[in-house]
Amino acid sequence: MPLYTDIISGRRRGLFGAASRAALHAMSLPYCGVLNLRNWYYDTIANVRRLDRPCISIGNITTGGTGKTPLVIWLADELIQAGKNVAIISRGYKGDARGNDELELVSRACPKAICIANPNRVTAGYYAIDEHDVDVIILDDAFQHRRVDRDLDILLLDSACPFGFGHILPRGLLREPVRGLGRAHIIVMSHISSVSPEQLADLKSLCARHNPDASIFGCEHRPTGLLDADGRSEEISQLSGAAILAFAGIGNPDGFVDTLTNLGAKPKRMIPFADHHHYDLADCRRITAAARSVGAEILVTTEKDMVKLRRLEHDWPVPLRSLQIKIDFAGGGGKMLLALVDELFEEPRTDDSATV
Repeated sequence: MPLYTDIISGRRRGLFGAASRAALHAMSLPYCGVLNLRNWYYDTIANVRRLDRPCISIGNITTGGTGKTPLVIWLADELIQAGKNVAIISRGYKGDARGNDELELVSRACPKAICIANPNRVTAGYYAIDEHDVDVIILDDAFQHRRVDRDLDILLLDSACPFGFGHILPRGLLREPVRGLGRAHIIVMSHISSVSPEQLADLKSLCARHNPDASIFGCEHRPTGLLDADGRSEEISQLSGAAILAFAGIGNPDGFVDTLTNLGAKPKRMIPFADHHHYDLADCRRITAAARSVGAEILVTTEKDMVKLRRLEHDWPVPLRSLQIKIDFAGGGGKMLLALVDELFEEPRTDDSATV
């Protein structure tokens, strides 16, 4: 994964880097063509299914690294506190509704939410309405999954790398062309402290050019605590001055190391895994060996990775902790976003029975 990132970012120079980028660009052309055709279909002739509950999509335009899951948790928690019966529907990574680690994380954080993993979001939506009489549906990671109509499309951008090095997969990290920003009702720029105020202003201007009607907010993902493998809270202060071995299957491993460093930890090594990596005992043994070799006092990973590790029986040599993250909006953005959400409940929707 680091080699791939070095190649697509342009950091890998020389003949190998140039040839690799040329090959990846050629591979991206048919994918881009399919994306354009698919978006044209949904923009013009497709009959999307309109459910009779407010639907809010939360997604991104690149693969990984935007901090989508904490936003899903934050919004679901706010709606539940407001007395709403909330359903969170996820497609399931790679179309698999089983073992959805992100949805399991959301379910642990929001136990009162109805969490459903189903590749068919239309079926899942009707199930949530008919069986649980939900008041609102949150479509997790649904910006590109357009079969269900939505009242609000919330799009997250990582401020440090908002457009995936400017290229479509696999040449870059973009899931679709940047003009897809035009579909968003709300754009949330995450990790805003990782860039300068000037860079943030430029990003906001670029978003406004692509979508002048979208509301644009900024946010940070704040570390608030540690959790052990059983989900019990631990004081985050124990990281201060501690020798850390970090590991994670996320889109931005360098950002994870920076977060730990800012907390006063001393990361001795970072072991990056591919985004959505499924751990096995061989991975555990590799991590254990690395921890012993660098003299780590604590192993630290993400909440998403911890969900997967809980299923494995392994004797860790030092305490294993996950970093708990909460979303924090800048300049009252959270209240303004919730005001837009509140507008969805002012008038009831009607279900049309258009087939998909």
